[in-house]
Amino acid sequence: MSGCDVSYSKEANQLTINASEGSALYDKLIDILDDQDSPSELKTVKNSLEKISAELSPKMPTSLKDVNIVLLNPLNSNLDLYIASEGEVTYDYIKENDD
Repeated sequence: MSGCDVSYSKEANQLTINASEGSALYDKLIDILDDQDSPSELKTVKNSLEKISAELSPKMPTSLKDVNIVLLNPLNSNLDLYIASEGEVTYDYIKENDD
């Protein structure tokens, strides 16, 4: 998460990750957004979010263990790329755009 802005809202039980320009995550996300035909890159990002989500869930400071981990779109931080909760991706921008 080096080079990322990470914030947590206890009220929403949500951890938000915003990749800063110039960071490795930012560069990877830009590449993915430019070429959505790279399923291995997408899978790597989604697997990482699922792992972080699964590991964080039991450590949250509230009785609600279903923390949402939101990865923001680096090109528009008003849009989510992925949301993971309890080790599962619950929102995927590609699936939402395919509807």
